[in-house]
Amino acid sequence: MNAIRIGICALLAFAVLALGGVQPWGITILEIGAAGLFLLWGAVGFRRREANIRWNWIYLPAIGLIALGFAQKFFGVSLYPYASQVELLKWIAYLELSFLAVEAFRSTAQLRGLAWFLASLGFLVALFAIVQHYTFNGKLYWFIPLP
Repeated sequence: MNAIRIGICALLAFAVLALGGVQPWGITILEIGAAGLFLLWGAVGFRRREANIRWNWIYLPAIGLIALGFAQKFFGVSLYPYASQVELLKWIAYLELSFLAVEAFRSTAQLRGLAWFLASLGFLVALFAIVQHYTFNGKLYWFIPLP
């Protein structure tokens, strides 16, 4: 489970640093990473011959949005089917990451470690933004041109 915890933290940090995870390449890496971690979790559970899955209420909104996306796709009521499919894949990845986080971070110490990681990541990104603000040359990360 340590690899899954590290993978979740790495994916979250990557999504933030990869321009907020809004570029197609960043979204793709997030989705592939979430699917890979989910397969790794399945392989670990299969190897141990156990699956102790815990329910969490955080799953409901993601499941509801995924169900809405499938309903739009099945009944053909989407105004923009391609965009609906892209968003559906994103919400599946978000549900996978939520599920893996609930399964991987079980103890209080592990949750405290995740909280420290997220707080530290937020602090470092904010500090980086301040540095970039005062050394701004018209480009994001000093080399990505802004439209």
